[in-house]
Amino acid sequence: MNIANFLTSCDGKWRRAEPASSASIVALVEKSGLELPTDYLSFLTQCNGGDGFLKVQPCYLRVWNAEVVVDYNLTLQRWFAEFGKMDSF
Repeated sequence: MNIANFLTSCDGKWRRAEPASSASIVALVEKSGLELPTDYLSFLTQCNGGDGFLKVQPCYLRVWNAEVVVDYNLTLQRWFAEFGKMDSF
């Protein structure tokens, strides 16, 4: 079972997004500069992110879509560099 099917079958309220376009996936790979796992790239072809409550830990999950994931991660890196770890609050 792949992750997209797992998320929709785990009796939660997962809302999966429409699949990512090939152009979005290519842009993500280029922008990230990383060798992304094939399982993740396959996931994007079935489900371009989503969010919802699950009946398994972590109970709520959000997966950012291919168009924003790199920018969101860079924003979080800057935030943590400026304000420190969340457990320090």
